[in-house]
Amino acid sequence: MSEAKLTSSLFAELIRDNKTAELNRVSELLCERMSLFLRSVYKAAPQLADDCAQNAFEKVYSGIKSGEIKDLDNVFGYCINSVKNEFLMARRKDSWNKEFDAEEAEDEGYIQPPDIFDVLSSKEREKALKSCIAQLKDKRRDLFLRILSLINTPEKEAAAKLNMSHAQYRTQKSRITSVLRDCVSQKLGS
Repeated sequence: MSEAKLTSSLFAELIRDNKTAELNRVSELLCERMSLFLRSVYKAAPQLADDCAQNAFEKVYSGIKSGEIKDLDNVFGYCINSVKNEFLMARRKDSWNKEFDAEEAEDEGYIQPPDIFDVLSSKEREKALKSCIAQLKDKRRDLFLRILSLINTPEKEAAAKLNMSHAQYRTQKSRITSVLRDCVSQKLGS
């Protein structure tokens, strides 16, 4: 039988009639084409594509043999869906077993941990920050609000306006910012 004359129902018939020699030739071609489909459409690695094609073929073969696959006019469509599902399952399993790679995740559009904070609603962050500022001791809160009012002023100039050394200014600003960041993180549950 030539490849051009092979139809889904003839393929199913080969399996049911157990025509081993012809079935081996056809299955090899079918697996090759399913693998090519994965490599061209899903950019699958050749070995993974071959493995998925073989697994998909085995499932289709077993399904036809057992009678689970009833639509024998569309066996090839079933093969394509099956190989696609095998590939997607393999990728999913691989992603579960793989360590997190920030660069690769960024390429695939995942949100990296520092960016997750930016995704939250600004109103939620603002509300949490106001609550955290209110919890500061009076002296620290006043200092923070004065530092905040000078946020666009160069640090050395801001320190002079607050009657502090540059080192003191940076230390105080860093400590208050750290306390507020921790407080906001706790309130937002991150």
